[in-house]
Amino acid sequence: EKLGIEVIPGIELSTSTRQLDVHILGYFINWRNQEILHYIRLFQQERLKRAEKIVAKLNSMGLKLSLDFILEKAGAGSVGRPHIADALMEEGYVLSYDEAFYKYLGNGKPAYEPKYKISTVDAVRLIHRAQGLAFLAHPGMDLSNEDVTQLIKIGLDGLEILHPSHNETKINYFYQLALKNNLLVSGGSDYHGDRKGNATIGNYNIPYQFVIEMKKAVGKSRLLVNQNFQKI
Repeated sequence: EKLGIEVIPGIELSTSTRQLDVHILGYFINWRNQEILHYIRLFQQERLKRAEKIVAKLNSMGLKLSLDFILEKAGAGSVGRPHIADALMEEGYVLSYDEAFYKYLGNGKPAYEPKYKISTVDAVRLIHRAQGLAFLAHPGMDLSNEDVTQLIKIGLDGLEILHPSHNETKINYFYQLALKNNLLVSGGSDYHGDRKGNATIGNYNIPYQFVIEMKKAVGKSRLLVNQNFQKI
């Protein structure tokens, strides 16, 4: 508040449905909600287990990395494949972040280990129980139009239409799809660091009207929840 910056509490969850990798965004969640905090701790534990398995696979191939070294790179954050890629580069096993994924860490590669996921339906319900809004992240990146149409039916509140992977055609398509299904829209840079030398943070301007509409929806949702509690 002192800096004049508005912060929206949110979360991105990796989920699966019908063997699809689906990312769900939660906006305006109650970040003190005990259930969502429980799941965050669970995800952190599972990410650590995954890192241990990946390091063991790399060690078996003769690439000597220690888990402690990788955890140092993760710092206070949750450990993930990007930190392992950083360690591979630092130790001279690969020359770039992309090479680390292409040779060892990417899907189907020798050191790949699947990520722990919950179902997409469970993720949407979890966000709703935390009084948040559930959006489908970057629908045009890995999903077909038919996949998106089917996912809308599980109770999504909106679609992330503005994203680095979306060209103007995709943006317009998903905007019209959102209007047709009475859904909200959002957008973002999807910034996860600039390891690839393509820092997108600050390069995407999102209309503030998107936020205003989300706030209206959150207000209505929480009013209904409070009314239901009063009736019990």
